[in-house]
Parts: sequence; C-alpha cells; structure tokens
Amino acid sequence: METTYDVRIYKILTYKGAKKTTYTVRWTVADKRWREPFSTVALAEGFRSELIRATGKGEAFVIATGLPVSHRSKSAAMSWYKFAVEYVDARWSQLGGNSRKNIAKTLTATTIALLRTKPTQFAPAAVRTAL
Repeated sequence: METTYDVRIYKILTYKGAKKTTYTVRWTVADKRWREPFSTVALAEGFRSELIRATGKGEAFVIATGLPVSHRSKSAAMSWYKFAVEYVDARWSQLGGNSRKNIAKTLTATTIALLRTKPTQFAPAAVRTAL
C-alpha cells in the first residue's frame, strides 16, 4: 500500500441540473484527481471535513484510493484465510458431518479461486485440511 502526504482539498463544486443539484468534493492525492458526488451539501461538507481533519492530524493518504489510511474498510484488515478459519470455528460445533464436509469443500474451491495463479506448491486437499 503506497501512501503520501501530498494532498490538496478544494472547495465543493455545485452542479445545478434540471432535476436535482449535486455537490462534488474534489481533492488531489499525489497529483491524481479525485471527486466524490453527494446529493446534499451537508453530506459533501461532512466528507470534506473528514479529509481536512485527516490532513490536519498528519495522516497519510493511500494513492490507489485517494482516501486517508484510517478510511480503509474493515474487510481490508482481515485476510481471506483468517475469515474462513473464523467462519469454520463459529459454525463447526453446530453442524453435522455432511455439512462440515460441504463447507470444507466450498471454502477450498473458493480459496483456490481467489488466488491469482493456479497453485503448484500445494494440493487442494492440503487447503481443505488447513481449513
């Protein structure tokens, strides 16, 4: 995750259309432009103030998303493997034998499908055993 402190936040851009008005927050992170439209000025000001607060605290911004590091989603903090193991631990005692086998097979197929390349250093059975 590449971060930077090179951030500029601009004033809110108001667009008055025929049917509705849109308020757009604009900012740049490492010379890359970002914009986020909102339907109300209060939402736009709230989001803009969060960005300003993050810069005021000296927080780094992620170049790929344009958002402060603190805005990372909770899902980004947990790996797929950890999620799968916690899921199995939570459900295992409530399930019968066939259901356990089916969950293990499903998580094995899903885990292998989420990999960028086909695994060559381990067999799918080893993934099922690990899960």
